[in-house]
Amino acid sequence: ARVLAPVAVTAALIMGVAVVAPPAATAATKTYTKAQVSKHNKSTDCWTAANSIVYSLTAWVRQQPIGSVKTAQICGKNSTSALKAKFGSLAKIDISLGAYKIGKLK
Repeated sequence: ARVLAPVAVTAALIMGVAVVAPPAATAATKTYTKAQVSKHNKSTDCWTAANSIVYSLTAWVRQQPIGSVKTAQICGKNSTSALKAKFGSLAKIDISLGAYKIGKLK
């Protein structure tokens, strides 16, 4: 189900379309500590923090060409510098990895 913007929600309800509320704890509200992120330090279980945002990159790492992602540089740690070098800017990190965002770093 898709969550609609408030203006679209009103129109959707008038038209009889069911709207599903977002989960109580969204990626924007969950917070993680550095210690929690550090436990996910393998390519088969890879979390990283970049610009105070936590991403679960296990699926993303699997999709990358072999050798293009050095998991030791990103998994289980703050990888702002490494990802900025890969994507070119902080904004491009979030654009490219936004689907993998799971929360914020405490």
